Amino acid sequence: MTVLTGKPGLTAASVLRDLTPEQQDWLRHSEALWRKAHRIAAAHPEHDPSDLYHALRALERTPTERLRAGLQRGSFLRFQQQRVLRWYRRRGACPP
Repeated sequence: MTVLTGKPGLTAASVLRDLTPEQQDWLRHSEALWRKAHRIAAAHPEHDPSDLYHALRALERTPTERLRAGLQRGSFLRFQQQRVLRWYRRRGACPP
């Protein structure tokens, strides 16, 4: 399992043993998506496996769920940008 890479002493069995059946299913599915993302990235090196994994995860959502998540991210980013601008203004500095 990819999740265990670089973790000495851990085995798939020891990790799975401590998880609920639902968590085990989620982990197995996640690992399958990571493998698929790495296969796609191997064929298309201009793409990052992490981006591909997140795209594969997004495809599991309904269009409504994807839209809602995108709108929430967008309003969060706007909020963060406003916060950064206020921080600069309070210090009399110009943002980069």
